[in-house]
Amino acid sequence: MSKDSTMLANDLLNTTHFLKMPSSVKLLYIYLNMDADSDGIVEAYHTIRKISATPGDLEVLVQNKFAVLLNEDLVTYLPDYLHNNSNVDVRWKKDSIYLPLLNDVCPNACVAFPVRTDKKVIKVIKSVAEYMALTQGKIRDSSRANYLDLERVSGCSRAAHEQLLSCSCISKDKLSKDKLNENKRIKAAANPFAAKKILEATGIGSQILYQLLANPQLPNIGTLQDLAAAAQRQPNPAQWLTEELVRRCTS
Repeated sequence: MSKDSTMLANDLLNTTHFLKMPSSVKLLYIYLNMDADSDGIVEAYHTIRKISATPGDLEVLVQNKFAVLLNEDLVTYLPDYLHNNSNVDVRWKKDSIYLPLLNDVCPNACVAFPVRTDKKVIKVIKSVAEYMALTQGKIRDSSRANYLDLERVSGCSRAAHEQLLSCSCISKDKLSKDKLNENKRIKAAANPFAAKKILEATGIGSQILYQLLANPQLPNIGTLQDLAAAAQRQPNPAQWLTEELVRRCTS
């Protein structure tokens, strides 16, 4: 799957859902696809800076389900990437270094990979969770010598290979209550947009705002909400909250 060129599906770009978004958001989506790796994962921060977009543009894509944030560094997954690039030659596909992260956040996300049969190489699409299990959690350096054998993928005879040509994303396992709560906590701690809204509502200026958001020691969303509430009881909420966050981020 060569990254010399990237395709965009006409039926996706002409949907009312896509066309209703602001022009800056649509432009960001196009460039995110151009910058994405062969599994549709992109370091969105660099793309945002490159085209002078804003984190708010990315937030719109997330809200409209055109993108999924994978961590606080704005590593982003594009769910429609395989649809956009359905006709590319998977023989040249190179696995993303972020597949383990994608597996942690979106285990049902589909990935394509080459499988060798007796006479040819075929494209198989499975969930990232299944693919990671097949490769034993190891990211392959996708060269011709490292194609998966069909019997290894199917666990049965080669006669069953036709069943593997369709997407077989697994149903998401039911998570325990503790696991759900943990996922919510991680998501809350890793959502820069929610943090941005809290800080803006307190009156913190943009220059200081983005310096705070870029700090890896910034408290999670729950703590930020508590601090913002406490700041409102101060004579100068923005100054008090800024000083408190600087103290926490540098301690």
